[in-house]
Amino acid sequence: FRLRRAGVGGATSADVSAVLFDGAMTLCVAGHVTGLIATWPRVVDAAGRSIRTQLAWLHLLRGFWKLNTSYLAVKTSCAPIFAVQLLDAYWPAVWVTNETATAVAEAAPYWMIALELTIGLCMLCGQGRLGRVGTTLGLLLYIGSALTPPPNSGVMEAIVMATRFFWFA
Repeated sequence: FRLRRAGVGGATSADVSAVLFDGAMTLCVAGHVTGLIATWPRVVDAAGRSIRTQLAWLHLLRGFWKLNTSYLAVKTSCAPIFAVQLLDAYWPAVWVTNETATAVAEAAPYWMIALELTIGLCMLCGQGRLGRVGTTLGLLLYIGSALTPPPNSGVMEAIVMATRFFWFA
């Protein structure tokens, strides 16, 4: 199928992610029903490993995919728009100057790449301390996405992604 901007009949990255995560869980449950996976704890363990791996690779690839001149350029990247919107909406107005907004806009693409690569690398480490660091950074990323004012708010993606982070608990 073809991905389009969210709208009537369109699929977002959150929709695709939800299908992948839920598909992994469904396959693990089917494995139990058919006798391939013997016990429920093993079903949960298999599903958890699968979903943790999907989350890690998703964030790694999102960070890697952004390593291009269009994303790194302030005039063509979406990162400065989101960052400046958050700055405008939640930072005290007396602290926001043209210099501050410009600095945030110029740094935003690099922050996003570093953040998503770090989330993915930490999540690849599993359920230990680094996995929890990746989960915490991921939650911060999706809280920021959800708090971004309309029309660029990423509330649905934040809900889909953050609700799967319990697999790192």
